[in-house]
Order: sequence, then C-alpha cells, then structure tokens
Amino acid sequence: MKCPKCGMEISESAKFCEHCGSVIGQAKIDSGAPDAVSQKVTPVSPNQNNITTVPKKKKGMTWWQLSILVVSIVLVGLLVCVFLFAGFMSCVASRSEQNSQSTIASSDAANQGDEGQTSETSSYIPVGTAATNNNLSIAVTGVTEQKAVDASFGQYSAEEGSKYIVVNVTVKNVGDSMESFQASDFQIKTKDDVQYSPSLLPVADEFMSYESLNPGLEQSYSIAFETPDTVVLSDCYMQVQQFLSLQQSRFALS
Repeated sequence: MKCPKCGMEISESAKFCEHCGSVIGQAKIDSGAPDAVSQKVTPVSPNQNNITTVPKKKKGMTWWQLSILVVSIVLVGLLVCVFLFAGFMSCVASRSEQNSQSTIASSDAANQGDEGQTSETSSYIPVGTAATNNNLSIAVTGVTEQKAVDASFGQYSAEEGSKYIVVNVTVKNVGDSMESFQASDFQIKTKDDVQYSPSLLPVADEFMSYESLNPGLEQSYSIAFETPDTVVLSDCYMQVQQFLSLQQSRFALS
C-alpha cells in the first residue's frame, strides 16, 4: 500500500506513514461501546423523600348523637316494661274474674233457702263453705273469742279491754303448682270499714304465719286477731286478698 501523501510504500496495517508521518486512517471507535452514558433511574417511594403520612382520625359520635342513642334505649326499655306489666295485670284480672265467679256461685248456693237475711249479709261466704281464691280453696271452720292463746312456752294474753278473735280456716291447693300465702292475707273488717290485722304469735301451735302448699294438699290453721272487747262478731267479716291479687273473698264470722 502507498501513502496517499508521499506515495511511499507502507504496510497494509500501518496507521501512520513511516516516511512523512501522515495519518493513514482515523482510529475506529469500538462500535459496541455506548455512545452516551445512560443513567438508571430508580423510583423513590414517598417514605424515602422524608414525607410523614398522618393517619386520618376516625370520626366519633357527637354528644347529641350519644344523647339520642341513650334516650332511645331508655324509651325501648320502658315500653318493654309497660307491655310486660300490662300482660301480667291482664292475666291477674282474668284469673281474678274466674275465681270471683266461683266464689259468687258458692256463696249463692250456700244461701239458697235462707230467709230473713239482708243482701249485704248474703254476699258473705258462710261458715263451713269453701270458696276458691287464686287456686286456694278456703273455708272458715270455726270462730271463737278468747282472752288468751296457748303457746309452746306459756300463753299470749290480750291487753286489758281487748280480746282475741280466733278464726279457724282450712286451706287446700286446688292448682297445679305450689301456692304460698301468709296470715297478713287475712283481715277482719267491720261494716264501718274498721280493719284488724292478724296478731303475730310465733310460738303458738298451728297458727298461720308464712305458709306454702303443694298441689292437692290441705292444711288447717288458726289466725288470731286482737280487737277491742266491744267488737261484735255479727258486725264483722273476714276478707282474704293475696299479695298482688285483685280478687277478694269475704267470709261471714257468725
């Protein structure tokens, strides 16, 4: 190969002329090298930029919303109580009406054929006749007037100017579950609406206090009422009304 400038022979692989120093050819740049520097960009997360994320606060109930909720709960509770009480009173009234009809029928049957009695007297259940009062069949079996009542340890004596009216009753459970009753369910009343409650005689034999009877069982008790000596039996009757019951049974004492 000849140098293009001086014409002298040179090597085929020569890059410069040995004779004149001319550049035979420009050095080639490696075609595989990148012609530009590429930068790899890595995405940056929000936390890498020192950005603080504030969590959103949950919005709670305001005071008036809470007040409405409380009032609503109270009203619902009151309505439930009213409905329950109304249902209870309806059952009591129905039961009382049935027992009253039984009592009236017993009283009318016992007084058929009696002459000379007033309508007021005939409304009382006679001695020896049973009447049903709230699943309890009750009958007055005897009435006495006493100055003292025998007890396990001595006697109970009436105060001066007073006496004990002792009423003997027989009680039978005619229902299908246990029935409870107590002496305070029994009251003696006069025609002038004066009321006498039973005297508490805790150690007196066979005297009623707080009692319970299972279905079908029958028991006899005595109940003592301390009254003035001036009280006349013919002017009195005994009223029976159990706790929370609307039914009243009235028994003659003479």
